[in-house]
Amino acid sequence: MYLGQKSIDLLSAFIEGYQYAIDSYQIIDEMETRFQKFRVWVINFYHAEEYTGGWKQVILDNCDDDSEKAVDVFFDLYDQFKTADKAQ
Repeated sequence: MYLGQKSIDLLSAFIEGYQYAIDSYQIIDEMETRFQKFRVWVINFYHAEEYTGGWKQVILDNCDDDSEKAVDVFFDLYDQFKTADKAQ
């Protein structure tokens, strides 16, 4: 995955673009469902109220709006999420 620079906004745009493509072409893909679960998992992980910005905003808010740090936190959280999701 190439983003051009380390930015949570660019990472989010990449993922949303991917999700848009699979929706547009009616491709069945487990990643779409996984990211829906991930959003809920992140909100629960941080004990956050519902955010309209989704997982990106919750992570960014918990990284003091540091976009580069938020990318690192995203991948750490996603690894934790995958482990927890497999255990269920």
